[in-house]
Amino acid sequence: MAMGYRISTDLNVIHGESNITYLSTRLKLLSKKFLLKTLSLKNHTLVSDLNSLKNELALTDKHHINNKYTLLQALEDVQMVTKNIIKKTNLPLPY
Repeated sequence: MAMGYRISTDLNVIHGESNITYLSTRLKLLSKKFLLKTLSLKNHTLVSDLNSLKNELALTDKHHINNKYTLLQALEDVQMVTKNIIKKTNLPLPY
């Protein structure tokens, strides 16, 4: 209503002209940013927990549910891009 579109206007037109991202795209972006922060910490257990969950799902995943977890997909993407480039620190995450 704020943009002045009719009810019959396609969603892809509304998203394109209003520059609002889809919720799934925003979720992927935020999960990658969160994982980049946690990868920079030495003693953070989330990455090892996610890796063990990914390995466990690979053994028992009959219905390919592993592909539906956004955080696991983001972990694979971030690890593939960063490899060992991120400098790790013991300082807490800045908020």
